[in-house]
Amino acid sequence: MRFVKSYKISKFIIIFLFIIMVFNPEVTLIGAKHGLLLWFNVIIPSLLPSIIISNMIVSAYGETFKNPFLYIIFTGLLCGYPLGAATAVQLSKKNRIDTKKMQFLMAICNNSSPMFITNYIILSTLNQKANLFQMIVIIYFPLLLLLIVFMIWNRNLFQHRLKPLIQKSVVKNININAIDSSIMTGFEIVTKVGGYIILFSILSAYIQSMPIKNEILKCVISGTLEITTGIDSIGKAGFSMELKKILACMFTAFGGLSCIAQTHSIIHKSGFSIKKYIYHKIIIMLLTAIMACFMIYVL
Repeated sequence: MRFVKSYKISKFIIIFLFIIMVFNPEVTLIGAKHGLLLWFNVIIPSLLPSIIISNMIVSAYGETFKNPFLYIIFTGLLCGYPLGAATAVQLSKKNRIDTKKMQFLMAICNNSSPMFITNYIILSTLNQKANLFQMIVIIYFPLLLLLIVFMIWNRNLFQHRLKPLIQKSVVKNININAIDSSIMTGFEIVTKVGGYIILFSILSAYIQSMPIKNEILKCVISGTLEITTGIDSIGKAGFSMELKKILACMFTAFGGLSCIAQTHSIIHKSGFSIKKYIYHKIIIMLLTAIMACFMIYVL
């Protein structure tokens, strides 16, 4: 019965959204253009090369990684959504690691890239060059704190390295097939990401077009849907810069429903739980909010 009700609700929502798009083509076009330009100008140049190179590394050396957790931390925190999730899925298959141990680490490491956070959010949108260090601390300190907790809780995994499944002498060479596979996987992931970005950008455009007088509410809805549009609406809002920084850091930590949908498209057949991922992301967002309030209002 629950499945039937859920199916009917989902069907109703899809039909309702389709009707709205048909009768408001201008807003749909604005949202689609924004999402397409974001995907083409930002996501493809920054994410696609990282995915291809990471896939090649995992293909050639993934089975010989003595500690794949460190590689997930490195790629996830530096390369941006959804490479942290993609790397966790790949290495969990290569090294046969329990997905339960990877689950929490994936939520920590699957984040916006430092380039996106610094250039787009802090400098371009909020124009907070003077508070650059403060905002970086707000965003990354909770992640580092949770990483330390994870490493202490799973210290055996870091102290006793995993035994390679194959000998170093027979490490795979990177051949043309591995390169082709890495490129195709990269394009598949980036194409999925682009589809979700366009879809959620359209939804965000409709939110922006609604006659909602409360700017904070409009920003919260937009940021919950899609982080880029949400941050942009925060930058244009008329409330205090302190509140802008808190909301921007919170949405950056959460990632938005668009990034959750992107992550789900990658992990849904791998044994990872999207419900636990969302739960962990909410925890990270709340810790970030506490950190932001402390840094902005106390220090």
